[in-house]
This record gives sequence, C-alpha cells and structure tokens, in this order.
Amino acid sequence: MSSTIIKNMIKGLDAELAAVHKQGGSSQVELRGGKSKGKVGDGFLYAFTLTDQVYLRDDAPIEITVEGERVGGRMVSERDGIVTLISEKGLGSRLPSVHLKADNSILPQQLRDRLSEIITGDSYFNSVLADKVIGHDRPRVSEFSYSPSPDALRMPSDEQKRAIELALGTDVCYLCGAQGTGKTTTVARVIHQLYRKGHSVLLVSDTNFAVDTALEKVFKLLRNEQDFGLGAVVRYGPIVKKELAKFASNVLLDNIVERLCIKRQKSKRKARYLKQLRPETAVLVLAKDLENVREEVMHLCRVMATTAHMACDKDQLDRMFDVVVIDDASTLPLPLVYFLSGLARHKVLIAGDFQQLPPIVRANNPACEEWFKKDVFRKSGVVASLKAGEYHEGLAVLHSQYKMREPISRLVSDLFYEHTPIVTDSRVRGRRRSNFPTELGAKELLYVDTSSVAPWASQRQGTRSTYNFLHALVVRNIICRLGKKGLMAKKTGRNTKIGTVTPYWAQAALISALASEKLDYHGTDIAATVYRSQHNEKDCVVVDLCDSIGVKPSRIMSAHELDADGARLLNVALSRARDVLMLVANFDYAKTEIRENSFVRRIIAAFEKDGEPLKVEDILPLGPEDWLDGLSTETGRELKMSPEASGLFNESTFYQAFKQDLMDARKGIVIFSPFFSERGIFRWTDTLRVKRETDVKVEIVTLPPYQQPAAGEETGKVLKGLEESGFTVALRSNMHEKFAMVDGRILWLGPLNILSHKDTDQVMLRLSSKAACRMMTEMQSLPERMKEVPSFANPKCGKCGGLTVWKSSAYGVHFQCFDCGHREEPK
Repeated sequence: MSSTIIKNMIKGLDAELAAVHKQGGSSQVELRGGKSKGKVGDGFLYAFTLTDQVYLRDDAPIEITVEGERVGGRMVSERDGIVTLISEKGLGSRLPSVHLKADNSILPQQLRDRLSEIITGDSYFNSVLADKVIGHDRPRVSEFSYSPSPDALRMPSDEQKRAIELALGTDVCYLCGAQGTGKTTTVARVIHQLYRKGHSVLLVSDTNFAVDTALEKVFKLLRNEQDFGLGAVVRYGPIVKKELAKFASNVLLDNIVERLCIKRQKSKRKARYLKQLRPETAVLVLAKDLENVREEVMHLCRVMATTAHMACDKDQLDRMFDVVVIDDASTLPLPLVYFLSGLARHKVLIAGDFQQLPPIVRANNPACEEWFKKDVFRKSGVVASLKAGEYHEGLAVLHSQYKMREPISRLVSDLFYEHTPIVTDSRVRGRRRSNFPTELGAKELLYVDTSSVAPWASQRQGTRSTYNFLHALVVRNIICRLGKKGLMAKKTGRNTKIGTVTPYWAQAALISALASEKLDYHGTDIAATVYRSQHNEKDCVVVDLCDSIGVKPSRIMSAHELDADGARLLNVALSRARDVLMLVANFDYAKTEIRENSFVRRIIAAFEKDGEPLKVEDILPLGPEDWLDGLSTETGRELKMSPEASGLFNESTFYQAFKQDLMDARKGIVIFSPFFSERGIFRWTDTLRVKRETDVKVEIVTLPPYQQPAAGEETGKVLKGLEESGFTVALRSNMHEKFAMVDGRILWLGPLNILSHKDTDQVMLRLSSKAACRMMTEMQSLPERMKEVPSFANPKCGKCGGLTVWKSSAYGVHFQCFDCGHREEPK
C-alpha cells in the first residue's frame, strides 16, 4: 500500500513542480529598510519592511543581492509586514534595499527526494503509522487516565482532559477545534506527559511563529525539569516570538552546544591536552568537539521543535522520534504530513482546524488536488465522519472557545462549524470589553454598507489583486477614529488592538499607506491579507470585502461550499476579532452579483440581523474641515474647495471642482479615461493647453482607437491632435480604470469616463493624499518602471516611431505598435 501511496504523492509533487517552473520557478522581491538583529549561530539576522506582494515560505533557502554581491541565506518569517531572514554573511548594520530571490522548487523537490528514498529503502520510515494517518487503517486505541495537577497553565477543561487522554492512549490522534479552543495548550500538555514518560517528541508546524507559539507553552511546563537547558529540549531554528526569547540560552541548539563544550573543556585532562597543541591544531580539535556535541544533541534530545520544512531537509534532520506532533496540520501539503508521520516510531498527533487555511498550491490538476493539496483531515476521513455523524475512534474535538465574544463566536460557528459547533466559555462572556468607543457602535458586530456611494474596484496591473479606494478610505477613517481613542500604538511598535483583514494584498497595502499617512504611524501591521493574519488576533478587526463595481466576484466572494478555499479564508478573516468585528462591503453588489447561498451573502444577512449599521456618509468625513459635500450642493452654486479636503461629487459638481484642481496644477496631470469622445476631450482641451504652456506635464491614458465605441479615422485624428498639443498619449488595451491625479497629491476616481462623459448619474471621489497617488501609480505601473521617475508613457515604436499599445497577459506586459505591429518589450 505504501509504495502506491508514495507514487501517487510523487505525481502530485511533479504536477506542483511543473506549475512552479511554468511560473518562473522563483519569487523575487525588493526589500527595504533592513536592520541588523544580531548573529544567530553561523548566520546574521536581518529584518526588512515588506512593501510588495510575495509569498515567502519560512526556512526556504534564499539568495540575497546587495550592490551586485550575491549572498546565500534562509527565510525566517514574514509577520506584520516585516520580513526576517538569515544571511550567511554580515552585510552591515543597515541595508537601504536588497533584492531577494527564493527558489520555489527547492522544498517540493526535497520532499519528492525524501519520498523516493522511502521507495528504494534508503530511508528509515514507519509506513504503517504514516498509512494510518491518511486513513488507510484505523487507529489503535487503549485506555489512558490523565489526572491534571496545578501548573504554569490554566487547568484543562473536561473536554481538553478527554482529548489529552485520547492523544496519550492512541497511536494516531486527530485534535480538532476552532480558533481559541485551546488546541495548542492541549498539545503542550500531551508533550509534557510524553516527556515525563521518557518518550522523544518531534514538534513541527508550518511557520516559525507557530512553532514558537506551541513551544512557549511547552517551556512553561518543562522549564523546571532537571535536563532543561542541557540538550533535552531543543528549538531547532531561530526564535521569532519575543515572549520566547528569554528561553533562548537554554533551548537554541547552538547555545546548548556551546555550553556543553565549555563544560567538557573545563575538565583538567582536556585543558592540559589543548595547551600542548599548536593554536591552529587546538582550534580544529575544538571545532570537531562542537560538531560531535551538536550531533549528540540532535540525536539524543527528548523534545525537538522546528518547522515542517526544516524537518524534511535530510541535511538538517536525520533521525526518528517516538512521537511526532504536527500542529496547524491543515496548512501543510498532504505528502509533507505523510512523510513527517513516518518519522514516528509509536505515535502521531495531528492538530489543527480543517475549516481554516488550506495549503498554498500552484498546480491545478486532479493528481495535485487529491495527493498534494487535500489536507490530512479530509484525506483521512475525519471530515467525512463528522459530516455523516459517525464515530471516529481517533478524533478529539474541542468545542469551547476562550477568545471571541459571544456574537462573533456564534456568527463563525453558525457559518463554518455545522458539524463541530463552537460554545463560548462563560469566562469570555464576563470579560470586560476593550476600550472601543461606544459612540462608534455599541454592539460586537458592526457594519458599513457602501452601496450608497457606489464604490469602484479595480485590479493592480499584472495581477488579480483587487483594490477599492473608497473602501480603503472608509477603513482608514475607522482606524483613525479608533487611533485617537488610544487603540493604536504611537509612531512605531506592534499594534495589538486593531487591524484590518482583506482578501487582497493590493487593498491591504493601500489601507496601510492611507492610514499611516494620516496617523503618522510607521508600523506595518495596520492591514493584512487573510493568509498573513493567521495567528494574529486583535481586539477589533475590520474585515474589508472590497469586491465591487468594476471587477467580477472573486472565489472568496463566490464561495458557497464548506470545503471551498474561499469559505475557509472567510472563516479565518472573521475569527481574528476578540471583542469587535466590523464588516465593510458593498451590499448591493453582493446581492446582485453573487448567488444567494454564498457565504458572503449569509455573512451580510447575519450582520443585517444581529449587527449595528454605521452610515458610510458619517464615516467618510474625519471632520468638517477635511470633507467636501459635492453631492448635495445645488447645481450652479459655486463650490468652495480647500486643496486639502476630500469628498464625493456628482455630475453636477464634478466638472467645476475638477477644473479648479486642473487650474491649480503646478507639476503634472494624469488622466485615465478608457473611452474618449471629441466633445469630451474638447471640454478640457483649453484648460490643459494653458497648463501645458506653463510646463505642467499632461499624460492621457486611454483605450486604442479600435477598442473605442466609435472606432474609425476620427478617433485616430483626435489622438494625433492631443499629441500635437504637447500631451503624452498612452494607449492601453482592455483597460477600464477611471481616475485622474494632479501634482501627485490630488486623486479623482470613480465610474465616470472623464474624457467622454455625458449626462449620466455618476459619483466621483476626490482624495487629497500623496500616499493615495503614490499607491495608484504603483498599481498602474510596471514595478521596474517605478524605480525611475514614475511615468505612464508607453515607449515609441523602435521601428517606425509610432504610438504603441500596452498589452497585458498572464505572461506579462509588452508593447505593440499601433501602426506597424512591431513588438517592444518593457525596459
């Protein structure tokens, strides 16, 4: 059976590797603001601010390029917008910027190699236990009695006690529970009992932060044990959680090895021997001692904690353990869970929440779906047993949760835990609510329906990452109001009280930029994508579902089946909040574009039933001095407009307000208008010519003539006339973005085509924000062109000198001449 299983898994890995290579094989990103965090073993620790979208797996090998020099290293963690990595070489105390490259094929290739070794018999492996873990045999259960005694952790509940007994009494145990049910604490108690019985334990999880979170509780139980600090308990890999740093000298492998070597060298015989040797020979002897002691500790330690991917690397770890504990197992690919399970001699504990984050997978075919992406809870039959209401002898479910307040917990339970319902512990019900201002809302569930202001959404160039400026402004203003009430850290520091979760990196980056600008806050944890919000709960969480007019509903918005990735991502987003959960969404868009039984529709219905509405018109103004009411102003009435104010405008007030901004321009004007008409352009020609004569740069981005509604010779003549007037004209195929920027500080955006608009009912947003203009420039530019002076101009045809058309596809962006068809690659 094992040989067939492994061969199927290798097929899934081959499909994943093929997808990785098809997508370029590596992830690359520019990191900025690097600071040295000291030395770790033989490496040097650095922390950078992450300002771009990239997925970097913990402990993945990386290549760092600094001023043309390439240095090897390893990823450590990415949390709260901070990337921590280890460099093989010291690169100085501060690094303004580096280029990081991670080979995405290394980890799946390592796993494939380890599985191949099992087939050829070149690797020790407990296939009987590994097969059981994925459901090819039933667990063997025996009675075990556990009597807890007072210790450093809270006394276990009755259901936690039963789970501990099952984990200690069966050879394969699945520990399931929602966010906040005490899975990690239960795992720590199981490891404590195993340690006392003399068993060796390998504890693994997906990320270094998750490893530290579990190990922190284990340490509290083991720190008074006699061998603690002498190699019995080892944290293999860097510690990333501050709360764990105080244990570093006792549990980090290099620290243990150094301490044991010093202890051995203090013996009189050893000291005399070293003195007799030449210095260079003594150094070699000491180095050999270090290597021998390191191997001893690695092979004899009783508890080892590391990431799952580090444990898969034969060069890093090459031994078996009595027990393997896999935490956050639902996030790990099936072959990795299978391989790790085979490192156990007697017992495997699988812990996690099968309704939260799934593994990140690039391939999309049946082999990969079944043998790589499917999580262990589904493959083993645990989920099927729960759905069928059948008993599973190896399953322990924790129902009582200790973090979310009752209305939040009930919402999450009703939506996502039909078969394992959540119960809020009485201690949470009596917990005092954080200092959330009641004037903003008194209930635990609050929502902002943005339908009345018709928010427009778009996607960052070259990606499917959606952003929505009006939603970002709403969220920014909520965060600012809460920040003024003391719910935000000052300037820097980790923000633990309030945060935003959104499905898209582009929206998270936009919210962070707008909020940081307004608050003068330099932290990186204001907003995060769902994947980056894992293990990152806050007192108040704003969930921004920013899909709206202008984009098709995403898989998250459309999800309607409980096993769908979108449903699991929504569950993570909603369950990050402890005290207050706020929803921002275009309800009308959801109700017209998404099927009725989708989870988003059910979420909206639940908020409308049990939540408290906040009016978007009340949220948008931070104060009377910074908001323009361009919707209720009477037609023809002069609009007094402060340059620093933001506001919403209808077709009656937009023209005079926009003209005023154009007349005030001093540096540059950018207009994105997919459609243009002769009448629409002539409306602005005189104003734009006046500004051009004063050396104000004018750029117009629009669809090529053959994609205009009135395609023909006249459209080409209009474009030629614009060029002859000194304006830069850039043609973009299939564009639909509609916005304008003035001097890099005023942004206008909405559904209105500025260069073709007729008398229709449209709402435009004016936003006074340098951060907003900078983010919009980034969203609509190629990354390599942002390094220079930002410009939306297309290159001229290298063959005939004519206008080129920007064309975007899954393989990137290129430019094609409108006249002769010659192709130009971006520079």
